[in-house]
Amino acid sequence: RCRPHAEHSKELVGAIRAKRNFPGLSGLSITKQKEILDGALEHFEELKLTLKNIERMVKDEALKDMRTSVYVLHTAVIVFVAIGITALFLEFIRGGLGTLMWSVFSQLAEDGYTRLAKAIGLI
Repeated sequence: RCRPHAEHSKELVGAIRAKRNFPGLSGLSITKQKEILDGALEHFEELKLTLKNIERMVKDEALKDMRTSVYVLHTAVIVFVAIGITALFLEFIRGGLGTLMWSVFSQLAEDGYTRLAKAIGLI
């Protein structure tokens, strides 16, 4: 994207050098010397604008790269969380963790019922 602007900048630098090092510049009339040097100044101002445009384009590209990196990292985190939840769910269903949790819940429910029955006086 910046290549045409970079080439134009090179052309402007060449034009500025050519006007600054114009052969026989001192032999020309003062108005002609001023005209040539004013042309060099115009090229210099255009060069500054072109370089600012290039700098803006480079910053825009860096920002796009950064946004892309953020999207990739965000997606990777979501994928790892989804894999973890899926693994936990499968472990729960296959019996390892599910059986353990069911036995703990069953024991707590049985203990709770026994204590409640004793407190009420049913046992």
